[in-house]
Amino acid sequence: MFYYPNKPVRIYTPDKILGIIERSVPDWICQPKWNGKRVEIDYTGKVKLFSREGRYWEKEQWPWLTELPLDAPWFLDGELLPGKKIYIWDYAVMNGIPQYKEPYKIRLDYLTSRLTPVTFINNGQTLSLVQTLPATAYEAFLGHKGDALLEGIVWKKLTSTNLWGPYSTSELPSQIKYRFK
Repeated sequence: MFYYPNKPVRIYTPDKILGIIERSVPDWICQPKWNGKRVEIDYTGKVKLFSREGRYWEKEQWPWLTELPLDAPWFLDGELLPGKKIYIWDYAVMNGIPQYKEPYKIRLDYLTSRLTPVTFINNGQTLSLVQTLPATAYEAFLGHKGDALLEGIVWKKLTSTNLWGPYSTSELPSQIKYRFK
């Protein structure tokens, strides 16, 4: 099973982003955008890692992820960074049921309740839930611009139900990305 999440709209200044979402700021959060490899993690009896394009990464062995406190079978979305670190920010399937039509807030709340405040570590591999802040607190991430693995910031609308839907444009974006470079 492979799901392809929508790409965020790219904008070049945080002030413009806040201008776009100003009327609905409480419905938005921001997260760091890591500069690694997009990873989709499928667990249906065996853990399989896929690239964004759906290619199976056989060389990446993470069998211990079966022990995560999540309702299996599940399908996670995240970023694989050098040093065998994965940040998770969403899921499309939980307990074998497609969840991508649920508001992002429900999915994020579930992940937060199950994956924080712990970082899961096994044989040098780590998995963490991505840090999430209110939309207006984005400046906390600007202080880390020099981090080579941090690419930028992504704002996500908590009431969005189309982060995983068919690729299409809409009048109001549900994800907005600001790249440092």
